[in-house]
Amino acid sequence: MKYINVFVWMFILGEVMGYLGSALLGLPYDATKTSLFAAIVGTIGAIAIPALSKSAWPEQKHSEQA
Repeated sequence: MKYINVFVWMFILGEVMGYLGSALLGLPYDATKTSLFAAIVGTIGAIAIPALSKSAWPEQKHSEQA
């Protein structure tokens, strides 16, 4: 469920950023290219960020105390 949520927000925020970027640069807005770019970057982010964060978690050592 969390990945569905990530992809929905990735699409929405990607479109907003694409629209604002095209307006600031004075270029025509192309929703297809913006969606494709947002999907690629969002998919890489959804896979890479948890993988990188997993290596940063401290390992828990269980010590047996009697």
